[in-house]
Amino acid sequence: NVPAGVTSAFITVTTPVGTVTSGLRFGLKYIIYDERLLTGWSNTSYSSVAVLNNTTNVLRGTNSVKNNYSVGFGGFRLSKAAPAISLTGYSALKFSVFGSTNSSGYKIRIMINGVTTVTYSITLPAAGVWTQYEIPFTSLGNPTTISSVELKEWSGKVFEVFFDDIGLL
Repeated sequence: NVPAGVTSAFITVTTPVGTVTSGLRFGLKYIIYDERLLTGWSNTSYSSVAVLNNTTNVLRGTNSVKNNYSVGFGGFRLSKAAPAISLTGYSALKFSVFGSTNSSGYKIRIMINGVTTVTYSITLPAAGVWTQYEIPFTSLGNPTTISSVELKEWSGKVFEVFFDDIGLL
């Protein structure tokens, strides 16, 4: 059972032979996308086509984001209407990615609030696998607020990828 009030935590299991703790946290403290965009957030993507109610390749529930980067260096971007969210009490951006057959090994650059000078890049996983990422805000320049999240294609390629469970820890 999950204790009341807990929305995000590492999972620890203890057996007679020892204790192990998960490497990544379960859940989100603040949801941006899970089945749908949180009210106040909008899809402001460019050079990509994002389907926010996709029903194939879903991590959990019934919907995920299917994003087709239609031009190299296109951006899947979600933006928050004013006011921005204070990041006090949050430590990381969390999201999950499902790689398509033509996306394995390509790169995605993560940007917060449109800041291009402090970014974090990931290499997409093998096709057909969901991979969860936790990007500490210390790796993104320690922003104090968040008004946009951008997952920018960074290999100069055209491909399809799926995103789910986007939020803050």
